Amino acid sequence: MTEEKTKKEDDNKYKDIFKMFDKQNVGYFGVREVREVMQSYNMVATEQNIYEMVAQLDTNNNGFVTFDRFVSIFTNKIKDTEMEEEMREAFKVIDNDGNGFISAKEFNKIITQVGDKFSDSEWNQLVHELNFGKNEEINYEELITSLMSTQK
Repeated sequence: MTEEKTKKEDDNKYKDIFKMFDKQNVGYFGVREVREVMQSYNMVATEQNIYEMVAQLDTNNNGFVTFDRFVSIFTNKIKDTEMEEEMREAFKVIDNDGNGFISAKEFNKIITQVGDKFSDSEWNQLVHELNFGKNEEINYEELITSLMSTQK
């Protein structure tokens, strides 16, 4: 499958999803449309949550989300999901006992291998910020969540 064909298929998927919101086919949607789509899928959100969702997508601060902005956010979310999955797989490889935790020593080894070198004080600060437990281990799902939140 060519890259061009894949992009066209992706564009068609985005258009289909966007049309769920843009029922009047005007090229944008707002709070009312988000509420209606969520209700049609039995999804529950407060009015404030819905306004916040639209505000995150609304770069013009006019209360509406355009197709281009929708696609931009949607593709960024997909990239984030892919990055998250890649990190999860990498951590599983070094989680020798499969308990969902990695040691500070193992984490330092990974960080060093990808090229980031830390001074002792930088490393100690990072370990403190990431909240490694008493036995200097961290749940890598929590670590991934923490690392992804700094990306946004």
